[in-house]
Amino acid sequence: MNRRRFLNGTGAALLGASGLGRALPSAASSRGSHASVLILGAGFAGASLAWALKRWAPSLTVTVVAAPERYWTCPFSNTALLKPADLDALEVRYNAFSDAGAPTLIRARVRAVEPEHRALVLEDGRRLTGDKLVLAPGIELATDAIDGYDDAAAARFPHAWEAGPGSLRLAERLRAVPDGGLAVMTIPPNPYRCPPGPYERASLLAWWLQEHRPRAKLLLLDSKDRFTKDALFKAAWEARYPNLEWQGLSDGAGLRRVDGKTGLIETDFERFSPDLANVIPPQRAPALLRRAGLDGGQGWCPIEPTGFESPLAPDVHILGDAAIANPMPKSAFAANSQGKACAAALIADLAGVPRPDPVLLNTCYSLVAPDAGIAVVGSYAVKGGRLESLAAGSGLSPSRSALGESVTTVRGAEAAHARGWYDSIRADAFREGGPRP
Repeated sequence: MNRRRFLNGTGAALLGASGLGRALPSAASSRGSHASVLILGAGFAGASLAWALKRWAPSLTVTVVAAPERYWTCPFSNTALLKPADLDALEVRYNAFSDAGAPTLIRARVRAVEPEHRALVLEDGRRLTGDKLVLAPGIELATDAIDGYDDAAAARFPHAWEAGPGSLRLAERLRAVPDGGLAVMTIPPNPYRCPPGPYERASLLAWWLQEHRPRAKLLLLDSKDRFTKDALFKAAWEARYPNLEWQGLSDGAGLRRVDGKTGLIETDFERFSPDLANVIPPQRAPALLRRAGLDGGQGWCPIEPTGFESPLAPDVHILGDAAIANPMPKSAFAANSQGKACAAALIADLAGVPRPDPVLLNTCYSLVAPDAGIAVVGSYAVKGGRLESLAAGSGLSPSRSALGESVTTVRGAEAAHARGWYDSIRADAFREGGPRP
């Protein structure tokens, strides 16, 4: 099925429920003729929501506030470690927001969130409000959870978990690894952005080292014993990368301390002084949301799943990585799906009709080599006030043993599918096309 048509269809399907499609022309009626939605964040969640609202309810006033810094997509950012020039193709430029009928985009930093007033206070003193406030600010790296993590550690152990200049720093450090050297990755406990992301990165790092530093070794120090697609990843590593070793929590691989000045990495049982260390910190919802009390002291923000509304603040909705949306992962596809479900719920609320019951989707592609991919697919519905996985709409790529001699062909096709998915979701979320890795 054409991926762009599929992505658009996931939103259109929501409109058929509860007569919502018929309610769209009067979506602003219950709050006056000038109902407004204010959105913090223009990543996959916030941008998808904004464009869905303008597509389905053009009369709504939709304002998006995004940080002024440049933004690169995290999907496919691991490929920039192999070819740094690819990073340029991952930058989102937001040109479509200047078109007639587009949402209003404000590039500014936010100083405070006022949930009780559905307001954002900007650094320049402006205060913006909306009939609905949607927060999709992404993640915050909890570097204070790692003993010894300071400015020296941040410089010496680049995490590159937010794509951009950090990706280039990590690529530069990779090229400095000598033949016969040691590279170490530390992987945080759940939850964190993009569950399979560290393991895709490990695969591509191992591929590069095998090509350019054949006597070097990559050691993965994981703070858990199981991870998404673990059987598929481990089978690929066994077949492809004798230079890669994975250790889990039961092996004593939990990270205890780092020292940026000496380059030391300390786990429960061992100490390492690698030539390259990629330390990925634990993560949480950004401080803006936590200071506003929207995490309820949990670090991540609870939501009601039909519209991703906060149970702690009426008419405040939280999307994407900052939300507790288990069993959905914190991924770009999940954020895109949540944005559309939230748009349908907001339009229903503003029109005074029942919200549709959403069916949400996720697909996570991972490259185990530049020309080989694997995937996990999930679908989710609301049952008893909670999101639950739908077994009939979930699954994994077939195993190497099941594929037999066709494994190279199938994995190659999945790598091509991954690139097609990226093209489609980028166009759907940001209205941008162009070259990609």
